[in-house]
Amino acid sequence: YTVQREPRNFSPLPDTFWPDRWLEREKYTLPNGQVISKTEVNTNHNAFIPFSVGPQHCAGKAFAMAELRMVLCEMLRHFEMEIPKDRSLDNWETSLQDIYTTIRGPLYVKLVSRQ
Repeated sequence: YTVQREPRNFSPLPDTFWPDRWLEREKYTLPNGQVISKTEVNTNHNAFIPFSVGPQHCAGKAFAMAELRMVLCEMLRHFEMEIPKDRSLDNWETSLQDIYTTIRGPLYVKLVSRQ
């Protein structure tokens, strides 16, 4: 969570959903309309680890990615997507909740002195 929001890895706006940061451009337009040069944008691709790494990484990553591709392809094949006239995406990002949850039950252990 913290690595992917570290300004040294992702700036400007490390806490903001801004997909343009992944594009290679000479100039970028921030969500607030400000235009900045590519030298002002830092996107560390090696720090983006949404499924974690190592032996405890997400066991469902491959399945999740395959399912994501399948669902997206089917949606694009069957639907035209547009924002309803009476709606706006201006506040959509502020309603997002990033929640890291670990739920563990009790761990019953009896400690016995060694002889």
